[in-house]
Amino acid sequence: MFGGIARVWSGTPVAKAIGQLSWLAVNQTRSLYVHLTQGTDHTTSSTETWEKPATSIGEGSTQISNAAATAVSGTSIPCIEVTIQNQVGNGVMGVGGSGITGPTGDGVSLAAGASITLKIDDVSKVYCYATNNNDRVDWTYLAR
Repeated sequence: MFGGIARVWSGTPVAKAIGQLSWLAVNQTRSLYVHLTQGTDHTTSSTETWEKPATSIGEGSTQISNAAATAVSGTSIPCIEVTIQNQVGNGVMGVGGSGITGPTGDGVSLAAGASITLKIDDVSKVYCYATNNNDRVDWTYLAR
């Protein structure tokens, strides 16, 4: 323990630049974070950052058009990630941004039952394009 922070090494520290190292650590609230040390003596400066865990989870379901890209959510929902699952038994679902032009060809094509998790800051920024009109996607998001 160093000042209340336990250092948990996961293999060899990763060299980021000359004299700069990073490692996984656990703080007093048992949250993992990445410790970054700079300087050739590893003491000249230090920046500690950590990814806070999600504090809430939400979900929804959306009927998707086969004529245009459809936003997964019609309202802004801040998040840190969203998982989209194609709930259609016989169609491909295209997933991407607002410029997606079809269920295949651009974006990510999801077969029936397949899912994708995207690191994004708002659920409404994810668009889908269906093979059949009113095909459904279910979505689950994590937020802070």
